[in-house]
This record gives sequence, structure tokens and C-alpha cells, in this order.
Amino acid sequence: MILPDTCIWIEYFRVREPVHSRMSALLERNEVLACELVFAELLQGAKGRREVEILRKFWESLPKASLDGSLVAAGMESMKRGFLAAGVGLIDAAILEYARILGAEIWTIDKKFLGVLPLEIRYQTER
Repeated sequence: MILPDTCIWIEYFRVREPVHSRMSALLERNEVLACELVFAELLQGAKGRREVEILRKFWESLPKASLDGSLVAAGMESMKRGFLAAGVGLIDAAILEYARILGAEIWTIDKKFLGVLPLEIRYQTER
């Protein structure tokens, strides 16, 4: 399963290539996990009722990546690894924690997040 971060979803919804076509293929194969924190960020930036409705439909239809206690674990891991000093926030730390626990790969284009993301859980788009 693939766990896209907020920047990937934004690229997808803006129909920017190559993200849009790759994400579309993953969605068709049911290989995408939705992260509550990512969708909360997307909703926070939604511009109008239409965008909110689109986001709600995606949220309702996708399998979810969330686990009790994982935010606390993400905060602890972030503190240990110095994510905040590297410009990586709690949401990215939580995405990393979800991916580790669920055995998912993370898809991001965020350079700061890529800087702390272990290679073994990065989604490799060149497949």
C-alpha cells in the first residue's frame, strides 16, 4: 500500500503530471491509504463547498491509515531524530509512523521529508 502525503494529493487534485496519472493508477488498483491528518490538512485549505465534497468522497472511499497511540509514538520519534530542527513537522512524523506500523510506502516530493525518510519505505515512482 502507498501512503501519499499532502503535497502528493495537492499535485493529484491540480492534475499535475506525472503525479496525477501515477496516483490515478494506484487508486484504480486500491493501493492508496488515506491518512486522517493529511485529509485534515487538505480540508483546512479547501476553497469552497465543491472541494470539501470531493475530499469527503475520497476520505469515505479509501482505506484508512490510523492507529491508536501512533501520534504519541510519532512525537517521540520526531523528538529523538530531530525532525523539528530539520523542518519536518508532526504530520510527516505521523505519516512515517503509520507507514512503519502498516508496512506501507510513503510517497512524497517534499525535500525536507525526503531528507529524513528511510529509503526502504519510500515509494519509488520509477517502477
